Amino acid sequence: MLGTLPAPPETRQAAGDGGDSRQFDSAMNLLGRAQYPEAAAAFRAYADNHPDDDQLSSQALYWVGNIAFIQQDYLNASRAFAEAIKKYPKASRAAESMLKLGQSLVSQGQTANGCTAFRTITKKQYPDASPSTIDAAVAARKSSNCR
Repeated sequence: MLGTLPAPPETRQAAGDGGDSRQFDSAMNLLGRAQYPEAAAAFRAYADNHPDDDQLSSQALYWVGNIAFIQQDYLNASRAFAEAIKKYPKASRAAESMLKLGQSLVSQGQTANGCTAFRTITKKQYPDASPSTIDAAVAARKSSNCR
């Protein structure tokens, strides 16, 4: 279920890089209470106000996209995931953002673009990607009939 995952501990410590972990935690609390519009707005505000905080701002953009995705707002989901990937290509959730970008594109009928996103999710491109993310990308390619 969306909203049950706290930010990883390593991202909370990174707030010293220019962010405010209390503001991020507040957004996570809104997410945990399923207050999705408020959480999305709070995450967006965090990312906009702390662009130099690579860890938490990348997480914030991921959650903006994930909230939009869950609400089937695939256009805004794809925009948020693409922004996260562009601004923070080495972030801990970069591979997950790419996976969700691909899923958002496929959901919009942009299967070829979605397949391109799925194909980029490899250990070479994302060495820190979890095995479950890599497996999900492989499954998404199959289910989307990617060539």
